[in-house]
Amino acid sequence: MPKATATSASSWCSKGAVEIVEHSSGAPLPVTVHRPGEFTGDVDMLTGRSALVTARATEDGRLLQLSTEELRRNAILFTWIDLDSDEQADALLRQFGIRASATPILIGRDGRWVSNPSIAEFARCVGLETTLEADRVYDLIVVGAGPAGLAASVYGASEGLDVLTTDALAAGGQAGTNSRIENYLGFPAGISGAELARPL
Repeated sequence: MPKATATSASSWCSKGAVEIVEHSSGAPLPVTVHRPGEFTGDVDMLTGRSALVTARATEDGRLLQLSTEELRRNAILFTWIDLDSDEQADALLRQFGIRASATPILIGRDGRWVSNPSIAEFARCVGLETTLEADRVYDLIVVGAGPAGLAASVYGASEGLDVLTTDALAAGGQAGTNSRIENYLGFPAGISGAELARPL
């Protein structure tokens, strides 16, 4: 991206520098500068509102721009293959030596697969499993990531507490299975459970 080029897209800076500028006073007011390895972006990109700030390159560099859809996409990329309608299903089963009776199966990035996975097996296969340090002390441990548990986790973390949240229902907890949560403080346009649970 050439110097002085402006953008309103969310970007990852791999080279150069990107200055964030606020315009409410009429004159451009620098807010911060993002360097290589940092993301730019405004929460308004996710809610559909007009952005309050813009970004401009302060030196020649390289940015990877992300669309709003890419930002909203599930953090775990996957491909769903239906045995009845997908032409490549049989070839895939043969490739891994899997019988049709063993389905459904989950195949991880490393090629390992598990038949009819439990929640724990699913988490392990897609890299969501967390190994706890035996000597680590948490300020707050929340058992259950339903609405109350997730709220306690979010607000505890926002106050600087070291929070551990556990849930036996699903990856992301009970809230993570909701397609839309309305009227959640800080998200006036609503938010999906997966998006809300992702930063935790």
